Amino acid sequence: MAVKTAVKEDASTEVIALKSKKGAKKADAITLFSIDGQDYSIPASIRPNQAMQIMKVFRKQGDTAGVDFMLEVLLGTEGYEALLAFDDLESDDLEKIIKIAFQMVVGATETPKA
Repeated sequence: MAVKTAVKEDASTEVIALKSKKGAKKADAITLFSIDGQDYSIPASIRPNQAMQIMKVFRKQGDTAGVDFMLEVLLGTEGYEALLAFDDLESDDLEKIIKIAFQMVVGATETPKA
């Protein structure tokens, strides 16, 4: 079955060919917070598709589910569980963590300015 493009192809239309990167290196990370001297990091740059997945949860399930999903995806299971288990977590500190993580996600979905 042939796939047809939605736009009539002419000289001004370009088909974007996406290819998987083989052997992609591990992304750099930045420390987001520490608990009793143990650092927890998130990727220094969020992959655009990962940002889209996170934004979809915000859109479909609301802010609470979006924040929860975002933190678990970006921190990984270990970092997320450490944050959940930290009984002395203050609201102000959690708010800062959420804001930084969300800014990273939004930044990954913005197009570069000319």
